[in-house]
Amino acid sequence: MMELMLALMLPALTGVSWLIRFWKNSHWAAIAGYGYLLGILATASAMLLWDTLGLRLSFWPLATLLILASLLPLLLKRAPTTGTVSSQAPPEQSTWSRIAFWLLLGLLLLNYGGIFLEILWRPLYPWDAWMNWAPKAKVWFELRELTPWIAPGDWLHGTHPETAYTLGNPEASRYPSLVPLIQTWTALGAGSWKDNLVNLPWLLCAAALGLGFYGQARNLGVRPLNAMTLVFLLLTLPLINVHTALGGYADLWLTAFFGLSAISLFLWNQKPEPIQFILFILLALACTQIKMPGVIWTALLLSAWLVSLWPRSMSVAGTLLLITGGIIFWQTGGGSIEIPGLGKMAVSAKRIIVPGLGYYAIDYHPVWKAVADQYLLKGSWHLLMWTFPLILLYAALRRRFSLQLLPATLLVGEILVFLFLAFFFTSHYREALDGTTLSRASLPAVPVLFFYVLMLLQGERPETSPPASE
Repeated sequence: MMELMLALMLPALTGVSWLIRFWKNSHWAAIAGYGYLLGILATASAMLLWDTLGLRLSFWPLATLLILASLLPLLLKRAPTTGTVSSQAPPEQSTWSRIAFWLLLGLLLLNYGGIFLEILWRPLYPWDAWMNWAPKAKVWFELRELTPWIAPGDWLHGTHPETAYTLGNPEASRYPSLVPLIQTWTALGAGSWKDNLVNLPWLLCAAALGLGFYGQARNLGVRPLNAMTLVFLLLTLPLINVHTALGGYADLWLTAFFGLSAISLFLWNQKPEPIQFILFILLALACTQIKMPGVIWTALLLSAWLVSLWPRSMSVAGTLLLITGGIIFWQTGGGSIEIPGLGKMAVSAKRIIVPGLGYYAIDYHPVWKAVADQYLLKGSWHLLMWTFPLILLYAALRRRFSLQLLPATLLVGEILVFLFLAFFFTSHYREALDGTTLSRASLPAVPVLFFYVLMLLQGERPETSPPASE
């Protein structure tokens, strides 16, 4: 049991120790949330390096590496305080605000206490968890090495190492390794394979998402109750809760990494602190190691970042020019490019080829009713899809849109266009009709939409130093 607790805590300890050292002006919650995700990346990287060296996977040697990595920041020079946060005292919170804050926090803890019990009581849940992720983790744990996984055809024809494995899903052999590495690490700590215990990191992932979101909201200057209200709405979203309780799927991890990466980009665009940019890049690149569609989500982040580099005086014109150029490029036959390390990417009015994802014929499919049912009538989203357009309308009437929000606005627009193209113009329209993929494919957008709403409603407020206790 001690090893299992260490396996759950060491990633957080490793990431937090580095951020405490180099993110001096941040709220503690942001350090905790981002620190856990960074620690997960460090843990997976250590396992990959260990296996590359030909060493047998073992908990204590890897745990020792993580402990040393967490102690290393103590030997490094402290980052200077940048002075970007005002020393003005934060406004005093009223008694009712404090009561409401702690009430929401208590309800969150009660909700996730029930989810914790669900994880402990429920065995590994099909289908993707059975078919794509956990089989790799279980084999790696039992053999104590990261044995290769190949396509079924290659396995049948014998064009593979003798130690290679395959899966029933022909595409699963190409899937990134981060999620099964997380399960393998937890099993190493538990000392045996237990379906429920290997899914405990999903609970910590949801907590990291909430902490990172809250801490960055406080870094933005949002009042504690307002920040907690948005976190409460985010973490009680039915689909977030489902993907936390039914651990073993990759969607929650992609949501946390993509969402917190985007939030760092938004805040870096407002105040260019190097640490925010580093977090944005690290978490954005990590998306490619979670799911194959992570390549697309990373591309959306990087394009929004490129727009943020333009001078604000030309940013609107440049964005319109970019969109117009993209439409003309699309309609005049498109083109292709070879991306080193990834493969060929091609775009035209007839087809799209995405590295790692394959070929998609472009043809319009009017699945409006199925999409409306999923977003507006089913229980996965509460009233998010009803209220988001109303908030955009309110923000427009109050003139809350600004050039400073252009990268965030562009990213939100890119997300909507990406989902529209994927489910209205490709073979994925079938998954909109049967309801199997549309909602969970939209999940990574949710933290971005929530934080974008927060920025729109926040408006211009005096900057304050976030108190460590709130």
